[in-house]
Amino acid sequence: DNQGLGGASAAFYIEAEGLAKTFTAGDTRIYWLNRGERTIDHSRAQDYIDEGRSALASLNNHPLRNCLTKALSQQKGFSVLQEQSWAPMTSGEKLLICSDGYWRYWDDEHIYACQSPQSLGESVRRSMNPSNTERDNCSVMLLGR
Repeated sequence: DNQGLGGASAAFYIEAEGLAKTFTAGDTRIYWLNRGERTIDHSRAQDYIDEGRSALASLNNHPLRNCLTKALSQQKGFSVLQEQSWAPMTSGEKLLICSDGYWRYWDDEHIYACQSPQSLGESVRRSMNPSNTERDNCSVMLLGR
């Protein structure tokens, strides 16, 4: 069991030709806000969903959500991650990169709607509610072109 080992990371940059190159590992996500698309987690919970053993709606609170299957780690048991994708990056395109300490509190539709610094800031404040006893690290970045 790799729970608690390794880490998760996301990297992003724009090529001069208007192509975005993305790389994700673990449960850090990249949301293409204008397109309503996101990267897929590398976790046992996502594997269960892909296999039909769990419903997609259970992902944010699934007990295996933090059991990573791919991560930036050399530790035994983790898959070596070589995945990356390319996509055109058009004018007005917005991306949100975030850790599970943010996305676990919201459904994807809520996150797709956070297209301004103000709406995202309010969403982050609400996810960091002091009454929440299961807080996690929360990293969020909004990028636009």
